[in-house]
Amino acid sequence: MSGRPRRPLLTTYARYLSLRMCIFVVALLLTTVAGLRGFMAIIVALLVSGVASYPLARRQRNAIVQEMRRKP
Repeated sequence: MSGRPRRPLLTTYARYLSLRMCIFVVALLLTTVAGLRGFMAIIVALLVSGVASYPLARRQRNAIVQEMRRKP
């Protein structure tokens, strides 16, 4: 076993979700600065944040998978 203490799954998942929300907010701000408004800005921000979060949130996603694979 490694020397690092285990984090509960809920804490790891909360960190992952907060990172995803931050990426979405940044994408939404960028779309509004680019001139998009309303529903179209939300749709474009969802697409951009989904693509951007794949590489940016990889560490947190892997931590969730590892935590789920561990035996209780």
